[in-house]
Parts: sequence; structure tokens; C-alpha cells
Amino acid sequence: MSERLAMDSVRRPLPLLDDESRPFWEKGRDGALSFVCCRACGALLHPPRSPCADTTAPPNLGRRQVPGRGVVAGVTVNHQMWDPRMPPPYAVAIVAPDAEQADH
Repeated sequence: MSERLAMDSVRRPLPLLDDESRPFWEKGRDGALSFVCCRACGALLHPPRSPCADTTAPPNLGRRQVPGRGVVAGVTVNHQMWDPRMPPPYAVAIVAPDAEQADH
């Protein structure tokens, strides 16, 4: 119980905002999940990157909102301290969003 209370009091670092990441975090703050997407193939790109690795078409990127549902594709619990602002343990997950019902 005391370990749980100690973890609850840990302040995690806030993400750094730049022109590419700001829309993702601002939409999240407003309760929406929005990703950069490739208009040529429909791939969601997170973190944002250009060009899309899934298509050879010229870069044509937009934003797409997706539901807050998905499937956990992989997860690990990190016990190594890489950054003193994030004491272990903490989980890192890869989530495949449910893009089937995404807004286009």
C-alpha cells in the first residue's frame, strides 16, 4: 500500500510541445484522439513523420480523429531508470487504435 501511495505522488514530466506534437496533445486535453495520417494510404503516423513509410506517393499528410478504443499490441514494464524524472517501474505500451470507425 505504501508503494502505491508513493507512486501516486510521483510527478511525471510533461511532453515537450512542438509544431508536430502540439495538435495531438491539445486534442487529447479536449478529450479527442487525433493522429497525423497519410492521405495516400490512410496509415496513422505516430509519432508524426514525413514521408509515410507505407507508401511511395509524395507526402500528403493530414489529421484524423479516431475513437478512444484500440488493441494493446505490446506492453513492457520498465524497471531501469533511464530518466530520473520517471522513476521505475512504469509501463510502455503499443496500442493499435480502432481506425475502422475513424473520421476521414
